[in-house]
This record gives sequence, C-alpha cells and structure tokens, in this order.
Amino acid sequence: QKNDEHITLIDVDEFHIQSRAKFIKRKWEEICLEEKFDVILASHIWGHFVYTKTAQFAFKKMLEHLGKRGKLVICHNINEGLLEKLIAYSKELFSSFQYDCFDDRLMSGLHKKEIFFTVTLTSDTFQNLSQLVQVLIIVPDKEFEKKEKEIEAFLRRNLENPELVIKQKVLIISKV
Repeated sequence: QKNDEHITLIDVDEFHIQSRAKFIKRKWEEICLEEKFDVILASHIWGHFVYTKTAQFAFKKMLEHLGKRGKLVICHNINEGLLEKLIAYSKELFSSFQYDCFDDRLMSGLHKKEIFFTVTLTSDTFQNLSQLVQVLIIVPDKEFEKKEKEIEAFLRRNLENPELVIKQKVLIISKV
C-alpha cells in the first residue's frame, strides 16, 4: 500500500511490519475508535467471536466504523465436507477449541457480494498435515500434542494424500 499511514491494524498478538501503519494490540471488542474506515478486513476471526459470544456485537461495531461508502470484507472457511467432519471429531477429542465460522444471518438486510475459492493444505506426511490442521482447530499446544496422533489417524482414514482442501468464502458487505 503506497499510502500506508492511513492503515490501522488490530490484533491480539504483536507482529512487526515494515510500515507506517498504526498498530493496536487489543481485541476488536475492547477497543474504542473514533475513526471511520473505507475498508474493514476481518479474515478468519469469526470463530473467536462465536466462541466468546461476541459475534453480533463485533459485526455491528464493524458496520458502525465504516465510512459512508465503506466496505466490510469478511473471509472465512466454509465448514462442510471433510472440514465439517474434522470439526465434529475435534469436538469429541478436545474439551475446548475454536474454529472459523460465520453466521450469515448477521447480514440480514445488507447488500453483499460473495466470492468463493479453495485453499489446499499440503504436506509431505500426514503427521505434518495434522500439525497444520491445528491452525484450523485452535487448540492449545499441550492439549493438541496429547491428541495429535488421533488427528493424524483421522486424516489418514479420510484422505488419500496429505492434502486437505478447504472451501473459503469472501463476503463484501456495504450498508447501502
């Protein structure tokens, strides 16, 4: 972005970028902002909002912080097929975990455009693929390590090769 001083990044984890962008280390639900934005990008974070029961609040807050012609861009996994089975299996294995999801009912009455695409997690072994899967089912490392062999076995049973195709959806939402 040529004009990066007009970018605000918000995340709970610190990360370093070579930019003049403003960085806020906080949860979206907790920050107080005065600004209105042309674009708000919320990528693969809705599982957190669902888990903390703040999805409706977070969505409304994002809409409130859009400028007059602003766009809210949401990217999330479509949890169907094997990914849906993996989530169901993970519910049996782990006492607490998060996974990406979005409730389309939040968009009632709003103008939206949908774009679909796929991402393939590919690895050389099923063991390595199971470690990549931890990004999809957000589980603390120690708890995941205890059940990693079960995840690996699940992947072996359900895939011919260590490749997991994940369907994605991008929503471009405007208030008008």
